[in-house]
Order: sequence, then C-alpha cells, then structure tokens
Amino acid sequence: MTHDQSFEASVGTSVNSRVQKEKLNPLFYGGSLSRLLHYIVDVRLRYPEVPILGGKSDFKAAYRRVNLHGIIAEKCAIMYKNMALPSLRLTFGGSPCPTEFCPFSELCADLANDLIHCKDWDPKVLASPNASKISEPIFLDDSEDFTPAKDLDIALVPDDSGKIDIFIDDGLVITPDLGNNRHRAIQALLLSIHTLCRPLDKSEPIFREDCLSLGKLKEEGRLSEQFTLLGWNINTRALTIALPPKKSTRWNIDLQTIITRKKVSFGLLETMNGRLNHAATVCPFMRYFLNRIRLVLTNWDVSKKTKKVERYLPSQVLEDLKLWKDDFLPRISAGISINLITYRRPSFICWSDACPVGMGGFVHMGFTW
Repeated sequence: MTHDQSFEASVGTSVNSRVQKEKLNPLFYGGSLSRLLHYIVDVRLRYPEVPILGGKSDFKAAYRRVNLHGIIAEKCAIMYKNMALPSLRLTFGGSPCPTEFCPFSELCADLANDLIHCKDWDPKVLASPNASKISEPIFLDDSEDFTPAKDLDIALVPDDSGKIDIFIDDGLVITPDLGNNRHRAIQALLLSIHTLCRPLDKSEPIFREDCLSLGKLKEEGRLSEQFTLLGWNINTRALTIALPPKKSTRWNIDLQTIITRKKVSFGLLETMNGRLNHAATVCPFMRYFLNRIRLVLTNWDVSKKTKKVERYLPSQVLEDLKLWKDDFLPRISAGISINLITYRRPSFICWSDACPVGMGGFVHMGFTW
C-alpha cells in the first residue's frame, strides 16, 4: 500500500496527486539512455574496430536509505479503515522520490567522471574494496564484424576515457577498450559510491549494508560488448538495441490473452500501455498506435478501476494490439540498429518554398529550381 502512491480512495486524495511538482529539483536521468547511445556511435565513428564495453553498478536499497521527516511521513500516510500506515522512508511509487535521491546519485556520477579523466588517479593505488569482485571483460568472437556507425548530426566532444551516467540508482558505464580504460571506468564508479556513502568500519556500532548492490555486481558490473542497459539488450559490436527475450515472451503472452478474450481489467491495460510505451523507445513512431489504448484508459469509470472489473475493448483497439504483437514487438525483440535512433546527419537535404508564381527549391548538392 505504501508503494502505490497514486492510489486514490477518492478522487484527488492520492499522495502523488498532492505533490507540488513545480517545487521539485530538475532531474537529468531521463536522457541517460539517449546520451549513452550517442556516445557509443561517436566512439565507433572515431574507432571503427575498437571494442566498446559497457556495464552497470546498482545502489542497494537506495530509497530505504533516505528517511522522511516526521511531518512528511504523517502527510503521506495511507488510511486503511481506522488505521494510518506511514512510510518512514522514501517509497517506490512516490513521484517526488527520484528528486530526493538523484541529487546524491548524480553527484556520484560527476565524481566518477572526474576520476576517469584524472591522470593522477591510479586504480592500483586507490580503489574501492569491492573492485576485486569485478572480473575481466567479456569480448565477442573475433569472427563478428564491427558494424559501421553513421555520421551524427550533433557535435560531441571527443572523449576516449569513457562515460559514466546515472539513472536514479543505476550507475551506467560505457568505455572504448583503449589503454587501461577497462579497469579505470568501472572502478571509478565503485570508488565514487564507496567514498560518498562513507566507508564502513569493521566495528560499526549499528549494522549497515554496503551501499553497492554486491549481489548484482559480479554479473552486471562486469564489462562486456553485450550487456543489459535500462531494460534493453545492447550489442556494441553489432550496434543494436533489443528487448530482452524474457520481457518479449511475457508481454506477448499477455497481449495474446487480451486479444483472445477481447476484454481486460484497467490494471492490466494500464500495465500493457506502459510496457508498449517503453518498447517504443527505440521507434517513437510506434507510439501513434497507443492513442486509442490511452483513450480507453482515460474514459474508464473511476469507480470501476479494480482488478476484478473488466470491459470489452473496441475492435480498433484490438487491431492496434494485434499490430504490436505480430509486427512491432518481433522487430524490437530481434534488434534495431542504434544508428536509427540517434540524431543522424541527413544524406539528402532539400529546401522548398512557395511564391505567387509557383514553387521553388534548393538541394544541398547545388541543384535549384
């Protein structure tokens, strides 16, 4: 109950609906995937046959490390019958919670980026105690070719040291395999988290777990040419981005269930809308075919937004869902070129305009009419 902060016992009473969002700090994590994909393409343009490695390190139980002020905890209490259930720490579903945690996690990313560009820093001399848990990088077979990158239409500052970004509590690392980058990039993030979270003493009076998710570090912290980034499978050698097989399979099953039964609950349709919106990250034009689904959700009777109450879907909505199941999801699962979702330099540019006596134009190659 404390996780679903959008739940409304009556209209306008949810915690999230009462948040004064204009007073929240601006956040930058929303563009992290796009920033890293552009960096990958930029590195490939400058180094056509150099492996590009990626990995990530998670904060463990990030929100649970931030306590709410007593007055705030009281205002965010969930009322159930004659009981009030307050959350003493940041909740998973609270809309202001990323704003509360991101200033800290973004500070970790800034420090880590400073470290990888600091020539005086030697990971062999100064490193996180968790650095020893990182294994050597995983490279794809040499028989696999490096896919060429297409020219970008934006100017990125050349950076051969690597790039560290953050998505709330996910520390993301991308680096070309040049020099000692494979050891510096991931260790810079580990050292940054270790430093800012205060190193633990062996005789801590109160037990406190490491701020780093050690359970995920061994697998996800290991750099590789093929890795999972914010719910996407990235292959930097083939320059592709794809939906992971587990997600694709599960989403297809739910889509088929809805299409077969022709009816759905509000909760499942809302979840499916969120999933398909996520899938359209790699092809934004696909979001056009979510309009009718969102209209159904918008017009859903508030009093019937329960798991048990279902309603039949219009035929056009069912056709949209079939299109996603039979065409869009299979393409996204197979992998889409990263070249297609970055800002590319056009190969053909044409200017045209109208005047009282007709149409005129100019092509960048010099032809005019």
